[in-house]
Amino acid sequence: MSLRNKIANALNSKAQEFTNFDQQLNSSSLFYDEKVQEFSNLNYEDILANLADFSAPGAIASTEFKTSKNLVVKFNEQWSNHEEARAWAYKVLLGHPTFAADGSQIMPSKDLSLPVAAIQVAWFENPHTLNGQYTKNTRVEVLSPNDLLMGKGSELQVSDQMVNLRRFQLEVEVLTDYMENYAQNNDTSKTPPLVFLDSSIVISFAERWHEDQRKLFIEPLIRLLDVSEATKIPVVGYVDTTLACDITVMFKYFFALEIQRSPVHDAYLFRNLSWGDRSIFFTCARAGLLDQFGKHKRGVGFVYLKTNQNLPARLDIPVWVYEKGLLDYVINLVRAEVVVGVGYPYPLATADATAFISSSDREAFYQIFQEFLKKQEINLHISQKALSKSQTRR
Repeated sequence: MSLRNKIANALNSKAQEFTNFDQQLNSSSLFYDEKVQEFSNLNYEDILANLADFSAPGAIASTEFKTSKNLVVKFNEQWSNHEEARAWAYKVLLGHPTFAADGSQIMPSKDLSLPVAAIQVAWFENPHTLNGQYTKNTRVEVLSPNDLLMGKGSELQVSDQMVNLRRFQLEVEVLTDYMENYAQNNDTSKTPPLVFLDSSIVISFAERWHEDQRKLFIEPLIRLLDVSEATKIPVVGYVDTTLACDITVMFKYFFALEIQRSPVHDAYLFRNLSWGDRSIFFTCARAGLLDQFGKHKRGVGFVYLKTNQNLPARLDIPVWVYEKGLLDYVINLVRAEVVVGVGYPYPLATADATAFISSSDREAFYQIFQEFLKKQEINLHISQKALSKSQTRR
């Protein structure tokens, strides 16, 4: 029996489970649609007073609530074709720089007697000037055995998590360096550049880490928020596919729902948006990680923005951007870059492509590593299993 047939049979054996999940999702979605409408018809001050009883209600609606319909802000531009959309994007972006960073890595291999890893972080800046010039560059860092160790005492061991941590730190470092350098040489008070972080600012994945390691993730984010506010340069944490549930948690508290687990997440609440539409601005009031953000505990907000035919993307945005009246300016720049990137922000896509480490790049890295060890007169042992794979998979 072919692999294709085996996969089909395995899926068929689980058909009812997929059907049940889909039915539950549809039913829950309709339930939450009703809650969105019910919530939208309430008095804004009453909502704030109710949610004030909870230390972490998930989300807090901004004053945009008062002028929205069903928590949605419409996008009024319409085009007949992509050429018209690109012409609009050109006008929006002209003279307004955008910047993004992304990274990739080579993880330590258990097949080698000496642990080593590498990180490549790329960045892309487009000033959007008439001459069409842009900046694209990379930074490479090698992680030694000491850099890869995690834990204490007898639990000290080489961990892939240290590679992910260092990559994240470098990506944020590139963004903050750009903001500080730009602010030193330019006026950012009226039309600042826009900086993209390829991650949520409220990094829920760090909740799984030990407190010591979690702190190492949070510190760069606090600095990112500090620098963003000090330089008056907005940063957007762009998440194309998100499972965040801050608004549904808010509904759970507000309506005293007894739902313990639901397949519906926030993006599903706005699944019927038209392109360019967005949710109103919310302050993130999630429990847990934000308690360690210091003065930024309630300093990160978010919107959901429809950018393609799929569920809307989540944009984490500092609250100061909303308070300074820059939200529409920022969202329009994001929309324009999504037009250029055909469904995904062009700066992020370009940074990702530039940071990508191919299989040939990996082979070159290990070859250079072996040459380096030879010069240092350090022996490297490769597992027999790895050697066997290299022969049988050719």
